[in-house]
Amino acid sequence: MALPPSSKRSCSSFESRSPGSPTLNRAHRRIITRDPGKPVYKASSPIALITGLIRAIKGHESSLDASILHRDVSIGNIMLTENEDNGFLIDYDLAIKVNSNRASGAPSKTSTKVIMAIGALHGEPHSFMHDLESFFWMLF
Repeated sequence: MALPPSSKRSCSSFESRSPGSPTLNRAHRRIITRDPGKPVYKASSPIALITGLIRAIKGHESSLDASILHRDVSIGNIMLTENEDNGFLIDYDLAIKVNSNRASGAPSKTSTKVIMAIGALHGEPHSFMHDLESFFWMLF
């Protein structure tokens, strides 16, 4: 249920503390959201689980088309919609731009070790194939 907008002003002027500096206008905003779905491990059926994984893989492909490599594919980062007819990938904190010359700031070995790609565990540079292998390991 959405709350009605506040009757208070969202912007206010204030006197600056140092003489001669301009008066600033500030805005205070809040965004209240709810969970967009549920984790794929709470799927009610094997069909819902597979649907979630397939849709997350398609989302991963879309990210790759935009030159973004996720690098943290795990069971906790795949969500299902409430009615379990769609799935999506979340948590792009460790993602990097593909062909980027800058370091992401993340450790070289990212993701959940149990489902991490074997090559990534052996120190290979992370590629989209490692993410796809992580999707594979989630089935087992």
